[in-house]
Amino acid sequence: MGAARVCLIVLAAGRVATVSATFCQSMLYTDSFVCDDGSDVGSNGCCASTDSCPSSCMSWGTGWGSGGKTCTCNDCNYGFKLTSLTEDDRFLKAHNYFRCRHGQNLLAWDSTTAASAATWSDTCPSQGSNSAHIRPDGTSAYDLDPSCGENVAAGYQSIEAAVEAWYSEITNPGYTPGTANQPPSGTGHYTALIWAATTKLGCAVNACASGSPAPVYVCHYSEAAPNFGFDSDYFDNVPQSNTETATEDYCCTAVYGSDGDDPDPSASFATASVAPWFMLWFCVASISRS
Repeated sequence: MGAARVCLIVLAAGRVATVSATFCQSMLYTDSFVCDDGSDVGSNGCCASTDSCPSSCMSWGTGWGSGGKTCTCNDCNYGFKLTSLTEDDRFLKAHNYFRCRHGQNLLAWDSTTAASAATWSDTCPSQGSNSAHIRPDGTSAYDLDPSCGENVAAGYQSIEAAVEAWYSEITNPGYTPGTANQPPSGTGHYTALIWAATTKLGCAVNACASGSPAPVYVCHYSEAAPNFGFDSDYFDNVPQSNTETATEDYCCTAVYGSDGDDPDPSASFATASVAPWFMLWFCVASISRS
């Protein structure tokens, strides 16, 4: 039977506008908004270099008082504590945090998979008339060597926020275990991120400053590519309970531990546990049943 590959475009409207992610906050972020040059906002709420709020802020205002100009900045990026982490590290750790929460084996970074993600991110997929997934020759990431699943997001102001947006589909719109016609509508980013058989990850981010929304994030998942097969493949690879099997504290420590080393990808984390518009795209590969 031949494989029919279908790319779905999901416009995620009405999401809460977040720039910094909501997980592992005390470990990842300072308690001060950070300016574009990496400095903290001043005592008047303004960035010294621009005399205004950071560009990451979702809303802002200015005023004048006896001490001069003041800035009121809301929903901005906080300072990132783990400054020794590279972008590759941040993509990998964010994915592995969410996989840890559900007892899935951890992913390993793969330079070949990352290179294919970077090549696609260079096209600023999803901006303007740019396709989110379909290449000019009509192929998709599934046709690459190695074959890859692909997640694309645009408009989020941090790597962690983009990865968290993909994961958040588990509750919004909500993954429904055990139902026919997998994956449930609007949950393909989550299923790609959590797919048990996948072992390798590679991602890239491109500022794509001349288009909107920006920046653009691309992640490729390989060996084995996710979101491929029958319903039974989803049941085998996606947790069939949405309840986390490990606590946030446990997974934050396990993945973002103070030594900065990546945890063993073969480790098992089955510890018992008690707006602007953003766009997300995913490719689903399905096997023809005819």
